[in-house]
Amino acid sequence: MYYQHDWFMLQIQMMVQFIAKVTFQKDPFEIDALFDTEWGHTETDPLEKEIAALFAQSRFQEAESLVLKRLSSKQPAALKTALSFYNALNQLPDERLNAHGFPRERVRRGLEELTRLYQITVPDWNELAVLNE
Repeated sequence: MYYQHDWFMLQIQMMVQFIAKVTFQKDPFEIDALFDTEWGHTETDPLEKEIAALFAQSRFQEAESLVLKRLSSKQPAALKTALSFYNALNQLPDERLNAHGFPRERVRRGLEELTRLYQITVPDWNELAVLNE
């Protein structure tokens, strides 16, 4: 069961990395630099600060609503915010996500929604593993 959990987390991570690689044309080693370790704490954008505050309070559904609202602008900064948000969610333990009504499957669905909005074609999961090597 633990292996399956890690595998699913890895799939989400690969999807985030692939989207960042395609969108921002970054080398795989530079992609992690796109996502601040203290996500939301250094940003000056009021909406991103609000998203980060909701995230810190485990109000993931409300934070995601703001992320999706921002995505409607289809700006690169909005995509970075969304990728940072879903990447940060993916780092959380299942217990915390589930306790706040946000199962890991919803993280994957959120990423799929942003690929649809930005018209990014993501290969299937098995191809992602090869592309991210």
